[in-house]
Amino acid sequence: MRSALTSSTEASAEIRAVPRWLLVATLALVALNLREVLTSVPPLTVDIAGQMGWNAVTIGALTTLPVIGMCVFALIVPRLAASLGTRRVVWLGLMVLVCSLALRLAGAVPGVLHGAVLLAGLGLAMVGGLMPTIVREQFPDRVGLTSGMWTAGMFVGATLGAAFTVPLEHLLGSWQEALAVWTMPAGCALLAWTMVERPWAGQVRRQRVSLRLPLRSPPAWALTGYCAVNSLIFYASVAWLAPSYEDRGWSQESSGLLFAVFAFAQVFGALLFPPLAQRLRDARGILLATTVITVLAFVTIAVNAPVSPIIPLALLGFSHSGGFALCLSLISIYAADGSAATRLTAMVYSVMFLFAAFGPLITGAILQSTQSWTALFGFLSVFALAQLAPLPWLRHGSFIT
Repeated sequence: MRSALTSSTEASAEIRAVPRWLLVATLALVALNLREVLTSVPPLTVDIAGQMGWNAVTIGALTTLPVIGMCVFALIVPRLAASLGTRRVVWLGLMVLVCSLALRLAGAVPGVLHGAVLLAGLGLAMVGGLMPTIVREQFPDRVGLTSGMWTAGMFVGATLGAAFTVPLEHLLGSWQEALAVWTMPAGCALLAWTMVERPWAGQVRRQRVSLRLPLRSPPAWALTGYCAVNSLIFYASVAWLAPSYEDRGWSQESSGLLFAVFAFAQVFGALLFPPLAQRLRDARGILLATTVITVLAFVTIAVNAPVSPIIPLALLGFSHSGGFALCLSLISIYAADGSAATRLTAMVYSVMFLFAAFGPLITGAILQSTQSWTALFGFLSVFALAQLAPLPWLRHGSFIT
């Protein structure tokens, strides 16, 4: 097995006497900023396109570029963590994220907004790519609960970005200022991480660990496949749910609030399913149930059924996030140690975000060719069934080294 001289693990003597609840709260605050940078843009795409004169491809790149960035940069995270330590890489990732959000204030300058979202992809890869590692190392006996908490924090951020960016635009008078406001919670997360985790304190112990991705592990590929399908669905939903309701007659503000229902329901799925799965011997039944509910919700949205849109959007958010959060917790559960969690996360994230990058493009092509929201969401309902394929390999007791 190929190895490299690395410094991947902080010495155990450096563990701080910090209350566990404060560590969890810090993780949740950090996670709050891992989705709002993405969900704050779609509600403003009409205004941005109108002011900048951009076409659909240029606007779509605002959603696609950060995802491509996460796909590419995820592969360098294990080496960065091995060289600097996980806490320091997360700190650097938060710093990059703060800078990318601040750059959005100059978003009207040609090239700046697209550069900012690509830079955000780097920060998101560095921070999000190490969350399962931190959970595995610091909370080995509470993986499900802690994974649920930080994933829920991520979905709370998604809700805030979707619901409040348009009102902020109206309050502040420009979409640039509305997007730049989200620099403040990211700055708070950076400050909290600095104070609680003290990333630059002490020395990093040097040791030999493998940097090889677990490419020969069937459970690793099963997790990767499930997360890839799940992520494509998420980013397609981020790109098109709000515009679909706006096109069906809802106002811009109401469409943003409907998307916020989808995002807020994700919090409950993230909190419920990971701890439940850790207590059960087999998580596949939960993944099966979340897939079925996701399919039914998409069918309801596709046919524009005569029910309140709150119902299918809430069910979609609840079930979709439940499956995603459960898979993220399985990364920590299946990984033999922190190093294995880092490498497994890099493998999952690189493929997952590659799929996610094509989600808005594929669904956008379907929409352009059919001019039908029914066709778009019908495709997503069928595609969601692919989440069932990896389940046979996600058996209880699988460990990845």
